Amino acid sequence: ALHGFIADVTGLDGKVIFRGFQSRNVLPKKGAYCIYTSLFRERRGTNVYAFDADGKPDNENGVDSITALVLIDVQVDFYSSGAALNAQSLEIASCSYIGSDWFMSKGLDVRVCGADTPRNLTGIDQSNQYEERWSVKLTTEVNSTFENGLPWFEDLHFRHKIAGTDPAQYKE
Repeated sequence: ALHGFIADVTGLDGKVIFRGFQSRNVLPKKGAYCIYTSLFRERRGTNVYAFDADGKPDNENGVDSITALVLIDVQVDFYSSGAALNAQSLEIASCSYIGSDWFMSKGLDVRVCGADTPRNLTGIDQSNQYEERWSVKLTTEVNSTFENGLPWFEDLHFRHKIAGTDPAQYKE
């Protein structure tokens, strides 16, 4: 989904937007392109627990869910001419309602928390020429959930012994 968000905000063709650390990707020899790389997944707060067995028969497991709020930092690098403008566009959209609204419109539970100020990381490329590069760190927030099947029951019957009585006289 982040791929589509970057394309929509910057106007870059999706074919020149790459996820970092992927084998067998061939970067364009010229023209603008983008590489985004996940940096951190940081827990925020404590777990939220839920159990759901609605509509399940007694002999089937219910679903035990453990959810943690997670902040995800992604570094987004723009290359070639227009890199500064693309980085600034992403920063502006991410620091407004546009970011979260974009993901919600796709039915995704992702909130965009903001982005850092674009940084100029221009450097020398393989042909000893300067290649323009601007970088933005984007922060999103998601609910990460782990689900586990859990046996359950609806009724519990206690039997207790009345003091001084024969065990045959237990009561439910």
